[in-house]
Amino acid sequence: MGGAQRLLVDLVKGMDPSQVRPTLILSRKMGELLNQIPAECPVIDLGRRRTADFPALVYRLAGLIRRERPDVLYSVMFHSNSLALAAARLSGVRVPVVISEHNSIQHYERGPRWVRWLMRAIYPLATRCVAVSKGVGEDLVNHWGLDPAKVAVIHNPIDLSRIRRLASESVPDDPRLYRPVIVSAG
Repeated sequence: MGGAQRLLVDLVKGMDPSQVRPTLILSRKMGELLNQIPAECPVIDLGRRRTADFPALVYRLAGLIRRERPDVLYSVMFHSNSLALAAARLSGVRVPVVISEHNSIQHYERGPRWVRWLMRAIYPLATRCVAVSKGVGEDLVNHWGLDPAKVAVIHNPIDLSRIRRLASESVPDDPRLYRPVIVSAG
């Protein structure tokens, strides 16, 4: 579980149910955040078991798009972004696809070459792209070929009520906590 997954759960929890009826579609329904998804938000499992299942996931999601006719498809992270863009194209339904990118070019330079090729080929098909920082937004334009008008920088939200609740909890009596500690946030 990472920050992008927590972000998505926080977004779903923060939506006004009288205005928005989200459905969460997961390539694989698992993880410690499942119990934090609001009960009124349906969760659909596409059934991924291994990486090679990607083509089947595209087909399943395309079928869901055809049946459900969503107002918008929003995805987070490379795998989901690629899945959403390919499935929307295959579905034949004109649905806006908004992707969210959280990683800079350096993250992808360490990975396989086919990932960078796919990003250059498919990311420009997005209706809009949310970048979590100005640097990530610049990478989307300069390295992945997105139109600058399609990129919006929206920093990750902060769940202040969760932070306040955690801050009010007592600190465990652990001697390891009382030695010098260096804290960093990135």
